[in-house]
Amino acid sequence: MNAIQPSRPPLQPQKTRRQNRRRKTEQRQQRHPNRTLALENTAKLFANCAISAVALYSLARVVPCLWSQQQKSNEIHTEVKQIEERVSHLRQDLNRYFDPRQSSTLMKEQNNLVEPGQRQVILLDKSR
Repeated sequence: MNAIQPSRPPLQPQKTRRQNRRRKTEQRQQRHPNRTLALENTAKLFANCAISAVALYSLARVVPCLWSQQQKSNEIHTEVKQIEERVSHLRQDLNRYFDPRQSSTLMKEQNNLVEPGQRQVILLDKSR
C-alpha cells in the first residue's frame, strides 16, 4: 500500500456544449467583425428612407393647398386696397358734405341750378 503509484496526467476539463457554442460564435464574429454594424446601419438607413418618403409625400399634398391659400390671400389684399381707396374717397366726400362753406356748390351740383348771372353751358356730342 505504501508503494509508489504511477502519476496521473493532469486533469483536463471536459468541453461542454456551452463552451463549444461560445467558441463557434466567437469564431463567426471574428470572421465577420463588422456584420453587426452593417446590419445596424442598414436598419437605420431603411428607417430614415421611410421617414423621408413620408415627409415628401406629406409635402407633396400640402404644397398645392399652400399655393391656393396664397392666391386667395393675394386676391383679398387687392380687394382690401380697392376698398380702402373707396373708403378714403367717401370720407373726403363726407367731409365735403358737412362743410358749410361748400353747401352752395353742392346744391348746384346736385340740382343743376345756375346762379342768375351765369350762363349754362351744354356740351353736345358731334358723333351723332
